[in-house]
Order: sequence, then structure tokens, then C-alpha cells
Amino acid sequence: MYKKNTVRLIYLINYLVLMSLVWIVSFYIRFSGFFPLDKGKPDLALYLKLIPFIGFSWFLAYLFLKPVSSRAHRNITFDEVVWLLRLCLLSTLIFIVLSYFYNEYKYSRLVLFVFLFLQFSSACLLTTILNYFFRKNQKNIPPRRILVIGSGKNLGTYTKSVMESKSMVVQILGVILMGKEKDQEDAKAGLIEEEFALIEEPKNWVNFLMEKQCEEVIISFPPSSYEQTGECLKKLIHQVPSIKIIPDTLALSEFQCDIEFIGAHPCLSVHKNPLESSHGVLTKRIVDILGSLFACLLFALPAFLIALVIKLTSKGPILFTQERIGLDGRPFHILKFRTMKEAKKYESDKTWTTKQDARCTWVGKILRKTSLDEIPQFINVLTGDMSLVGPRPERPHFVHEFRQHIPQYMLRHRVKAGITGWAQINGYRGDTDIKKRIEHDLHYIQNWSLSFDFKILIKTLYVGFYNRNAY
Repeated sequence: MYKKNTVRLIYLINYLVLMSLVWIVSFYIRFSGFFPLDKGKPDLALYLKLIPFIGFSWFLAYLFLKPVSSRAHRNITFDEVVWLLRLCLLSTLIFIVLSYFYNEYKYSRLVLFVFLFLQFSSACLLTTILNYFFRKNQKNIPPRRILVIGSGKNLGTYTKSVMESKSMVVQILGVILMGKEKDQEDAKAGLIEEEFALIEEPKNWVNFLMEKQCEEVIISFPPSSYEQTGECLKKLIHQVPSIKIIPDTLALSEFQCDIEFIGAHPCLSVHKNPLESSHGVLTKRIVDILGSLFACLLFALPAFLIALVIKLTSKGPILFTQERIGLDGRPFHILKFRTMKEAKKYESDKTWTTKQDARCTWVGKILRKTSLDEIPQFINVLTGDMSLVGPRPERPHFVHEFRQHIPQYMLRHRVKAGITGWAQINGYRGDTDIKKRIEHDLHYIQNWSLSFDFKILIKTLYVGFYNRNAY
């Protein structure tokens, strides 16, 4: 199973390793006898010292230039070739600037020219190989569960385009026909050939979407049923993480949308994931990995002592796992130090912890107040289920409840859940105003940047981990 940020990390690591090898090859080409050796052959060790500069230059260039993903194709695309050329030129420029300040030895400019040529050709070859690898292993990618809603003659063609898209693996859950009767009949004529399951419009959209585990809804209506687009949005905009629509600017004037293309069809993406198409995905993931590794080393001894005290003072496991809802509404199991006496599963899944809760152990009360019970969540960050910064994850029972009563609640699942977040450092944590918490979460999502993440992390350290609302 290959996640998008994991794939980008694999590409980057391979590029860094390859460029180090290419630099060594460039050295041997220059000093192998093909070119005049006026001053003799220098020691290879002098050039090996520059490999860290090469890796750092490629890393910076990769972060600045938006990656062009085409792993769905067996061969490299023209857009990707152009992107690699820009990447090589920018990384070389950064490398020249860095090496200029490293005056230990006067390096051969011819090595640099050979390196520039070889790194571009080798990067193109490596990208083709990696694209082919991921295309062959596309079966390991979990399908995106999509529901299609609409009517009209183009509905069948559009649904087929989604199914045949090479950029993602999808599973069409079914088609719900809405709109005028004639438009529905036109849609049926186009859908019979494709054999998509027709589903009646549900009476309870929340339960229906949860039972189907729907991750995305695609809406398509002809001009004669345009008004249905706005009605569908009002029903679904708070219920699913992603909605895509065949453009209808009249019905969508009150919503913020981004234009995308699925096949040859333009569509509008409502509340698009701010990290989905940005190099920030890779940057944030690298920060998460480095930060959580550092935290694991920093808290290794305290975690061992906490585990020992928990084991000696109460019966039960040291760690407590609980299902939470994360990115795109997908469930995962969060890790915590156990702070309560063992209880039935439904009690912890559907019950808030209250002040003077009899279930809490004396050690657990201290851990909750100081947030030390959350140290194991750095493991969740390493596995990719969580991020260092993001909205706090909630239990499925409460997600089901909040999504029905709190506008825009489901939009918080457009990014990974975090150990700390904008709402938490502003005091909205534990038994506090849910609506205010959501407002802060959405503010974070809409204004995300790497500097914003660092601001939250620094303020978390400054404010401290003590939580007066934790019981």
C-alpha cells in the first residue's frame, strides 16, 4: 500500500543516492584520461567531501519545485522531463553557491559540467524505472471509494472516465439519479452499457455515507437540472471530505472551489486539501519523521519510567489503543499510556471523561494533566497515521454526532490529525466549546504553512503541556 507522501519520499531518496553516485562517476570520467591532466589526478576523497552539499542542494530544489507525479504511466512524460531539467539546474545552482564558500580545494569545473549532463539523463532514466515500478504495483494502492450523483446524457461518459483514470485507483459505490425525469432517463441510457449500480436517494444521508465508507462524491447535472447541484451541496458539504463537480458557476458562486481535470473533463473541487498538490506534503512528512524521532529519543527514559509505574500501580496493559478518525475520514488506532482502570470497550468509545472520574488511576490523572499520556502518539506519527501538528482526532461515535450538528465539521479531516494544534494552544482542548475548536481547526487548514506548524510547535513548548481541562 503506497501513500502519496510515501511515494514522494521514495523518489527523493532514490534521487539523492543516484546523484551521489553520478558525482563519483563524473570524477572518474574527468580524470580517466579522456581529458588533459595538467595538474595530475587529485585525490577522490576531496570530491567525496562535497556529496553532502549535493544531497542538500537536491533536497532544497525538490522542496521548492512542485513535484510532477506521473507514476501511473509506464514511461516518463514530457512535463516530468521539463520538471527534472528545472530540478537539475536549480540544484546545480544551489550546489555552486554552497561549494563557493567551501575553499578547501579548487575543484574542476569540467567535473561540474559532466555532472550536470549526467544527473539530468540519469534522473530521467531513474524516473522512468520508478514510474514503471509503481505502475506495476498499482494493485497495492487501496481504491478510493466514490459515489456519483446526477443525471443527463454525459453522466455515463463521465463515470466511465473516472473508472478509467490512470491517476488513481477507484471503486464506484454506485450512481444516484436525481433531477428531472427526462434527464434521469437520459442518464440511464448511458449507464446501462457500463453496468453501474443504481442506488435510490437515501433518506438519511449521514448513515448512508458512513455505511458505504464514502470518501468522495462526484456530482454531474445537465443545464436543465442545474438547481440540483446546489441542493446536493447543501446536503453533502459537511458529510464527506471531498466533493467534485462538473463546472456550474451559477450554482457554485457562494462556494470556494479549485479547478481540476479528471481525464478530459474539467471539474471543481470543493474544500480542496491544501496539502494535496503541494510540495508541502513531503516537507511536512519529513518534519514529522525527524521531529518524532527526536521526541522518541528525548522521552525514551521518561516513557520507560511511566510504563514501569503504570505496570506496578494497576492491572492491565501499559498502552491503551482506541479507534479515532483521521485523514479523509479513515479510522486508525491511536496510542496512549493507559490512565484508567480496565473497562468495557463501549464505555471508553462513547463516554467523555469527567472531573473526578472514578475510572482514572492516580497516575493517570497526573499523566492526563501533563499530557504525558500522549507520548506514544509519536509512534502514530512515524507510521503516518498522524502528524505533529493538526486537528486532534476524535472517536467515531462523536464524529457521527458532531457532523450532524456542527457546520463544516468534516472539513477538519482534509489533513492528518495532530498531537498538537492551533485549537489546543489557544485553550480549546478537552471539555471546551466544540464549535470554537472547529473554527480554529479550519483556520489552521485554510492558512497552513510550514512556518505556521513551527509556530504552533514552539508555542506548545512555551505554553507547556499542562491542561486544566483534562480529567
